[in-house]
Amino acid sequence: MAFIVNPGAIIDSKYEVISKIDKGGHGMVYRVRRLSDQVELALKIADTFGIDDDDFKRLKREIRLMQKIDHPNVVSILDSGEFDDTIYFVMPIARHSLKSEITKLMADHVQALETFEQACVGVEALHKAGIYHRDIKPANFLRLMDGRVAVSDLGSGRFADRDTDTVTTTQDKQGTPAYRAPEQATPGGARQADSRTDVFLLGKTLYQLLTGDLPFHPDINKLPHAVRFIFSRSTSISKDDRYYSATELLEVLRRYRESIDPRKNIRVAFDLLKVDVDSLHRAGHYDADTLGQLMDLSCGLFDKDFASGRASFDSIDNEIIKHAALLAESASLRALGKYVLAIENRSHTGARDWGYADTVAKKAKWLWKNDVGLEIRTLALEALLIASAYHNQFSAMDVFYELLNVVTEEEALVVSEMLRRHLKYFQVFSDKALGPNVPMLIEDVRKEASSLRKLNKRK
Repeated sequence: MAFIVNPGAIIDSKYEVISKIDKGGHGMVYRVRRLSDQVELALKIADTFGIDDDDFKRLKREIRLMQKIDHPNVVSILDSGEFDDTIYFVMPIARHSLKSEITKLMADHVQALETFEQACVGVEALHKAGIYHRDIKPANFLRLMDGRVAVSDLGSGRFADRDTDTVTTTQDKQGTPAYRAPEQATPGGARQADSRTDVFLLGKTLYQLLTGDLPFHPDINKLPHAVRFIFSRSTSISKDDRYYSATELLEVLRRYRESIDPRKNIRVAFDLLKVDVDSLHRAGHYDADTLGQLMDLSCGLFDKDFASGRASFDSIDNEIIKHAALLAESASLRALGKYVLAIENRSHTGARDWGYADTVAKKAKWLWKNDVGLEIRTLALEALLIASAYHNQFSAMDVFYELLNVVTEEEALVVSEMLRRHLKYFQVFSDKALGPNVPMLIEDVRKEASSLRKLNKRK
């Protein structure tokens, strides 16, 4: 049972208890004020109930040894001592644990991976010091006041080269059940733990940060495709099949994160996200944030190279584009605007391709059929106007006229302004008559385009 003290209590004549922070592994954590300088710190009183004198001495020695670990991603032990037949140690105050950030991190996988890498670096530092943590989980990584992530709560830790001096017995099963490695669940499992055990726990922690689910029964399909392999290897039943160390896992994660980080590799980031979006699409699920990210990555590809951006955008299923237009309109407007520019750029530099005009026609017709926002539909119509005029594709022109004929009076001003900006394209097939119910604004622009066509013929 944990040793409990009340606010106002003085610990070892050096620390005044302000309040209880939380119950950590193997002890209680308090917010305290250091009497010498009034600095607020976190003080943990170890739960030493039931251990004998030899174990008590070993615990004191291991705390002293842990004080020697000086690493930015390991919580510093600033002081330690004895108090009323138990042991305490003092740490910096933290904002919170990563458990409190799961909802935020699962919505931003790049940020989640960057955060998790710091966690791995902390565990790597422990391993280099010869310590295995054995109880890794989001709650045992703290976000320090300066933003760093640091591994904490070494109450279950053991030293690699002191198997006979650990405070655990051969019958102990260390770790938290949802994260526990197979070897930890067997009698004497505490003694079998090594760096690969911590790798297993890190894999389970990564799963929770990315999905938000406790990893009792992980559903690998909830992870991004590339992460599935990393997770599966980290959490292999056999220790021999796992990454050997946190260092090896960290190297793989860094390569993966850099490959999906839009700041470093937009092409790969787009392709990986599109795989996930396609998978959700097949299941009939559409997420506004994910679709917005896909549209933003499309914009990045357009900015890098018109041809690459256009090809990537055309690879997105029209039904997905429709849902993006409905759920992530701002990002979709940006992407479609760049799509129009890319098609116009192609009209100046590329070869004619009748089939491509039909591709644009299908996209435009699908968006008009599903009644997305007027700005989106107008951009789709603009793309179709340019593509069909440049490629001189009559079937695409027919679709363009079909869509013009369903423009309402309320929509006519926006559409007519777009047409007027592109009279040089509209004139190509402006001699074709519009339907009787087309708004006058649209018909007036068609007449302007027709007059321009005639004038150009005379020149």
